Amino acid sequence: MKGFEIVLMLALGAGCSTQSVYEDPEPAFENPNYSQPQHYGVDGTLTPEEADWLIGLTCPQTYDAMKSTFGLPAYRSESSDIYQVEDGREIEVFYNGTKATGYETR
Repeated sequence: MKGFEIVLMLALGAGCSTQSVYEDPEPAFENPNYSQPQHYGVDGTLTPEEADWLIGLTCPQTYDAMKSTFGLPAYRSESSDIYQVEDGREIEVFYNGTKATGYETR
């Protein structure tokens, strides 16, 4: 991870939204065409320090900035990337097109 890219990413955007897995959110619309996350064929693992950097980012971020800073994810779906963290957590980054709009940790 390059420090300059992280500082630049932290300086941009208005703030990522988060959703705790312990909250009881409104039921999501079931989209029959939504693909379940598929293994991307790469490791997709972050160190705990990298995960903390990701959680501290402001959104929106571009997909290219996320990929160049954190690498490719372990899993992908139509609208999210899932990174595995060495300490057992997972971070799912949500996208609207090519913009990261928020994340969820579990």
